[in-house]
Amino acid sequence: MAGEISGIEELSYTVDTGSSTGVTARRFVKPTAETTVDQCDTEGEWALGVAKTPVSLSNTQGLDEVTAGKGVAVQVHGVAWVEASEAIAIGVEVGVGSDGTAITADSGDYVAGRCLKATSDVTVNLLVLVQLSGGTGYVKPA
Repeated sequence: MAGEISGIEELSYTVDTGSSTGVTARRFVKPTAETTVDQCDTEGEWALGVAKTPVSLSNTQGLDEVTAGKGVAVQVHGVAWVEASEAIAIGVEVGVGSDGTAITADSGDYVAGRCLKATSDVTVNLLVLVQLSGGTGYVKPA
């Protein structure tokens, strides 16, 4: 039926209490346990999805949101805006950078999605529209 959502596109998690960075919105995250995630921190690693909400180690009031158990919405399927750390062209397979940002996937990297809209101005915080691969674990061949 028109307007119906079929399947899961967003899941709720908490940030792993061992996180050293917290989670930045619009960056890739990985699972650390059944109900917890942390921001991706290794280039080319597999990502569960994209964080839609930030969770800080010290917010503007000084609260450690990670320890407080603040939830994070994670988009696991569909199309998402992702912060990029380099210019990425439309149609290019996207991987995970060492800070959870989107980068062009290299051979041997897990492919997190495909770039649908990009900008080439690397002097600003790039946002790339990414079609998520839904955690398929696809590794880009050599």
